[in-house]
Parts: sequence; structure tokens; C-alpha cells
Amino acid sequence: MLSTYSFAFTALLSVIAWGASVPSTNEVPAEIQARADQALAVGLIWTGAVTKGGPNITLTGDVQSIMRQILILNPNYAPEDSAKALGLITRSTALSEASLSKRQTTFSCHGLEAAVTSDVDAAINYLANLGGYCGAAAGTCARMTCSNDSGTFICSENGNGPSMTCYDAAVILYTIRSKCACSNNLVFGNAYLPGVSLWMGLARCWRGGDERPTDNPYGTQPNHGPKNC
Repeated sequence: MLSTYSFAFTALLSVIAWGASVPSTNEVPAEIQARADQALAVGLIWTGAVTKGGPNITLTGDVQSIMRQILILNPNYAPEDSAKALGLITRSTALSEASLSKRQTTFSCHGLEAAVTSDVDAAINYLANLGGYCGAAAGTCARMTCSNDSGTFICSENGNGPSMTCYDAAVILYTIRSKCACSNNLVFGNAYLPGVSLWMGLARCWRGGDERPTDNPYGTQPNHGPKNC
């Protein structure tokens, strides 16, 4: 159950409806955008405010590079600032599996080469503390995190380029982990919601941020050993 997990999800943010609209964004300072461009090609699209009461901006990269960009703009960044700027409702409890079921979430524990569970754990915690919205360009996938060839991904499954709060993405990834992790510290799986899917499994960190999870189908690029449950 989500309540038994030790990540610092309390006092972070979530959104009531997946379909909430994201306000228009301002231009990112050139030096910050340059850092993103150097970090990863395209990759994750993040929208949020980096200062309390400030405008919403868009940053690209992966979770770690986006957080570095945010902290350059505001060393005292708080995720709650993004929540208020985006019109989100701050909640102190994580999404439950029951609420995910109501959102027509389908989970699967096969299809990819495996990630290392401990690396995925660190990625989920980082994502949960990012604030703002996370998404991929319409009809594409974005790699959110990658460490030791263990990655997490978000994919737009239609032409609308849907986004969700980064917190909600972290909770869904945690649920994949809790359903699909094995005793040998390996995990792969995915979750489909209307218009969007999230994945965890083998990733090639040297690739660009537009790497797709299906670039590493099961049996083609074994890296961490067999996933034995």
C-alpha cells in the first residue's frame, strides 16, 4: 500500500483532475534554456513557477537537470509555489490505488528489460519533490530519469500532449514498483491512463531524452540480469 512507503510524499502536491489546463508560460532565460539543451535533447517538459507568486515557465531535460535549472533561478525553490501558480489544490496525502482505479489506470509487469529497483526508488523520490507539471510532447515519449541504465518514462498516447503533476507521476511510478518489483532488486512495468502512460525499466542514459521505453524490449538488450519473481 502507498501509505507504507517511506518517501517524503506528505505536504507535496497533487491535482484533482487529469484534465486540468496548464496556463500559458513565459520564455525561459537564455542561459537556463542553454543548460537544458546541453543536458538532453528534448526530454521531459516541465511547467511551473520557480518563485512564489511568479510566472509559470517551461523547462526541458530530465528531472535532475530541471531541478538544477530551477535552483539556479531560485535557490530557495519550494514545490508549493508551483502548485499555487498552476491553480492546483495542495493535498497532504498520496493518491490511493482506489483513486487510480477510478481513473481507469491499467498496470502491467512485462514487456521491458529490467531496471534496478533501488535506482528507481531514488528517481521516484526526486520526481515527487519536483513540483509543477510533467509531460511529453504530443505523440512522443520523454525519459524522466536515468541512473545506472535504470529509467522512468512518460508518454503521450494521443495528439494532445497531456501533462500531469510530477507528484502524481511519482505516485503512479511507485504503484508500478510496488506491483512489479522482484526479490532480486529488479523491476519493469507500465501504467496506462487515458491519454498517457508511464514506464520503468532498462534505459540507455547516453541516449537523448526522447528515448522510448520500447527501445529496450524484453530479450533484446539484457543488462541487469533476468527478472526473477
